[in-house]
Amino acid sequence: MTGPKPGPWLRDERGPYDGLVAAAVDRLGRNVVDCLNTGYKMRDEKKMLVTYGHDGPWNLDDPADENRFTIEAWGAQMELRAIQRRNRDTTTKMRAAGRTKQKPSYGFRNVRTVMGGKVDRVELHPHAAEVIRNVARRIIADPENVTPSSEAARLNREGELAPVATVMKTVLDDPDRALTGRWPLEAQDRLHLAWWIWEGPGRGG
Repeated sequence: MTGPKPGPWLRDERGPYDGLVAAAVDRLGRNVVDCLNTGYKMRDEKKMLVTYGHDGPWNLDDPADENRFTIEAWGAQMELRAIQRRNRDTTTKMRAAGRTKQKPSYGFRNVRTVMGGKVDRVELHPHAAEVIRNVARRIIADPENVTPSSEAARLNREGELAPVATVMKTVLDDPDRALTGRWPLEAQDRLHLAWWIWEGPGRGG
């Protein structure tokens, strides 16, 4: 119900529709509860629900179909939790060994005290962090005329290799680290609004 793509349809914000088609039961929601809520919503509203691997539309009024639907959703959640646990364990081990799974987010850099050695810490990148701060300051100062799109064009003209989408997400997701100080709530609201307007339908997914 809260997913960025199916959510508006399931909340009846996009107008009438005949049903829902998904690659698998686990694609209907983030967990068992989401899957069951979506399934029962389709049943109660007499709408079609189809997933790959199931013979025809689901009929959750039928005990056999209802049990299979629940088991598939539960199995998918168990598999997801196992994957998440493995990923967390791998990340913990790699961090302890001073190894990284990927490059740090834009605005940060890995620091090694020994060339080619393990990563000792992650810190703000002096140049990239200032690029992020400057983008945020410009949008906050004049949100009606300065947007992520105009900032992207400006950075391109200046030859700055800064992915604006990543810059904006860094500013919004972790202002304490990215900006060495939290923005006032009003400033955060302006940044969120600017990002939402720029992201728009078809951009963010």
